[in-house]
Amino acid sequence: MAYNVMLVDDERVDLEWLKRRMQWEELGLNVAATANSGFTALRLLEEQPVDILISDIKMPIMSGLELVQKAKALSPSLKIVFISGHEDFEYAKQAITLNAAGYVLKPIENQELHDLLKSVVHQLDKENQTVHERQQLNRTLPLVRNELISQWLEGKSGGEFGEPELARFGIRLDGGGMRVCILETDDLDWKLMHVPHEKQQELLRQVTELMTDSLDHYKLGYYFKSSHHRMTLLTNHPEPEGMMEEIIDLIKKNSPFTVTIGLGPVAEDAAGLPASYEQAKKALDHKLFVGKSRLIPHDAAKEKMVQSAVNLEERLKQLIGAMMEYDLVSVDDHLEELFAFVHQLDTKISVYNFALHLVSKLDAEFQKMDESVYEILQWEYDRLEELFQFETVHDMKSWIRRRLFELSELLLRKHQSRDRKIIYAIKEYIEENLGGKITLRHVAQHFAFSPNYLGFLFKEETGDHFSDYLIKRRLHRACELLKDPTLKVYEITERIGYKNMIYFNRQFKEHLGITPSEYRKKHKV
Repeated sequence: MAYNVMLVDDERVDLEWLKRRMQWEELGLNVAATANSGFTALRLLEEQPVDILISDIKMPIMSGLELVQKAKALSPSLKIVFISGHEDFEYAKQAITLNAAGYVLKPIENQELHDLLKSVVHQLDKENQTVHERQQLNRTLPLVRNELISQWLEGKSGGEFGEPELARFGIRLDGGGMRVCILETDDLDWKLMHVPHEKQQELLRQVTELMTDSLDHYKLGYYFKSSHHRMTLLTNHPEPEGMMEEIIDLIKKNSPFTVTIGLGPVAEDAAGLPASYEQAKKALDHKLFVGKSRLIPHDAAKEKMVQSAVNLEERLKQLIGAMMEYDLVSVDDHLEELFAFVHQLDTKISVYNFALHLVSKLDAEFQKMDESVYEILQWEYDRLEELFQFETVHDMKSWIRRRLFELSELLLRKHQSRDRKIIYAIKEYIEENLGGKITLRHVAQHFAFSPNYLGFLFKEETGDHFSDYLIKRRLHRACELLKDPTLKVYEITERIGYKNMIYFNRQFKEHLGITPSEYRKKHKV
């Protein structure tokens, strides 16, 4: 970067001479302003701050020393270089007290000034690098701190956290205990599904600001964003429930989203906070049964329901596996097992929440595979409202079964079409590179696949092993080239990627029953 310089001298000739004599650009400098008095220089400094001020030290009315004192008040980091025609020790001494970067006597030696300015530029570079590193550190430290706390609460840190460690992060139990709360934005992925990316970021920012502003307003404690749809709060407030309810209501009224809060039990010391965090997560699992946009205390989550939720997750994984294999019989069996769970629920809203959760989990799993349930089925988010119109669990189950079968069929077609396109592209690549070195590993790397998977996919789609197909295409090309009498057999061998003519002859005869020379005679035009 180029640093801005201001030149100040009451002698206009000296000022112009100074401006012209230095190779400023080579030094990484730019003469941004010149002034022939201290007053003019101060006015310009207020309008356009500079990095280096080069000033004559003795000027009428306002001396260079006075100018620098006032300029430093405007910009403490300003670098000063004094120029003087007087070998006066008092001037030099005052210049030192003002932390001047240099002091040059007239008549100025070009090399002396050049070397001095070069050292000032080097000093500015070092200071800017330090500032940049400090800014980077200030931006990174909160992220590192939050990640450390998150890992500790999750039980993944491998280390112990006590009250002294938390205190260093500004978190104090103050003898009254502390609990963990998790604020979860409801239906986030669904509601953002068809929203443009820029608008998505704006909506996320708005709901995040609503949460953080509310937590700050009530002074509830230390919080951080633990995922794109969750915020974790550590609070030592003795009775936060009322304020939590108000936050939920505020977000519901002022945002397209709603928020559900899981409330963990009070931990008497730091060692108990991970358990409080785990209980807050389990409370959120209970949202499936009691609904969203509410506060769910840890003791509201019935153990039986939570265990059922764990079993439910396993059944969902099995269901998704059956869909990926296009095993519709197993899809139906797993769906029946899932809906056997529904008979434990006693309200329509609970059953509805269960169905929504099922579809949501399906979409979340498919997102991991770069697929979207909504895009494949061309669903809009509000299509799910159809579920609430059903009066019986049987009707709801039938609707979901049709959608799952439809999704399995469309997914199969999509993957088949994608696989065909990939194999077509690989075949084209082989044709274009027959004369070069082609291996399964090389082609897999080119198309970003693992060699094993690409070999399996190629065999599934073509019926040939990759190596067998490559030999066939090379020999087919050889047959075409052998019909050209101007080409020597060794030239053809090289053109189709064989480095050894004996090996080529052997493979040619093994596959076609005759040698290349015999083939040429037989097909002589």
